[in-house]
Amino acid sequence: MRRFFLLLLLESSILLAQSAPTIQSAYAKETLVTGVAVTGSGPITILDAQFPTPIEIGKGDVDGQGSFAVSVKNVLDEGHALIAVDKDGHASQRFNVSAARSGGAPALPRKQ
Repeated sequence: MRRFFLLLLLESSILLAQSAPTIQSAYAKETLVTGVAVTGSGPITILDAQFPTPIEIGKGDVDGQGSFAVSVKNVLDEGHALIAVDKDGHASQRFNVSAARSGGAPALPRKQ
């Protein structure tokens, strides 16, 4: 019985070490994607999976607490599906870009 628990603990540790990143937030009209990943699993690549072949839109590191904040190339579109992939190829579940936040991104100045 003791051996069984040791094997179970070992398998659980291996699964945790190989966890895929998780996207926690991404808002339309903004350029930041945040989430969590295993420390040391960076860089994290953000893909826009709205297309038949996902397109890389940004890349960033994982900090010491296991968080990432990746700036992407263009403003995000509501409803687009994003995927985060770590350096070992572990991919997150699809995350749909949320509606723009109230106040959203700063407006561009108007020409007079």
